[in-house]
Amino acid sequence: MNLRLCICVIFILFSGCTSQTYIDYGVPKAMGNIVCRTPVYIYALPKTTKNEIQRIKDGIKYWNHKLGQNILAWREVVTDRSVMLKPNVITVGIVDSDTLYSFSKDSDVAGLTEVHIDKNKCMINGIVLVRKCAMVNMFVSVIRHEFGHVLGLGHTIGGYTVMIDRISANRVKYGPLNASMAEIEKIKEINGWKEE
Repeated sequence: MNLRLCICVIFILFSGCTSQTYIDYGVPKAMGNIVCRTPVYIYALPKTTKNEIQRIKDGIKYWNHKLGQNILAWREVVTDRSVMLKPNVITVGIVDSDTLYSFSKDSDVAGLTEVHIDKNKCMINGIVLVRKCAMVNMFVSVIRHEFGHVLGLGHTIGGYTVMIDRISANRVKYGPLNASMAEIEKIKEINGWKEE
């Protein structure tokens, strides 16, 4: 099996979950993976709190609504780690900054997505790590962002969209970041999903 890896990270300069702001170029990029089989099953790592599970479920619901189809499906908290290696499974972990740093080697990272793909760029499975954050709008925005990577999106430079490469407290002051129409259309284009 030809196995490759797509990794994307989102940065936040944490001092109470804040970051820099950048110019809006607004063009979504592809990450390099596509969803060939649906639904993608979402599991949470052990020790995920009920509140965190609800935020994960909200992220699933958000993307399914935006895309008009059930692409992501909640399963449960992982009790058997072998499930993480099964096809079409994404495991989500809500972790502290030290854990995230051990994966990314960057102290400003708020989330990280690692997707294993086959020779056809089809997603096999993967993991999403999200840094714990007390600021709800920031936390929700990062979960939405990382699920955007699972669906095949790369970063959008600047602006107030969900796939921005850096999130600031100002950008989420009045609510979590949302996907732009360009980002939604890019997901559909990448994955070959047609309007019905």
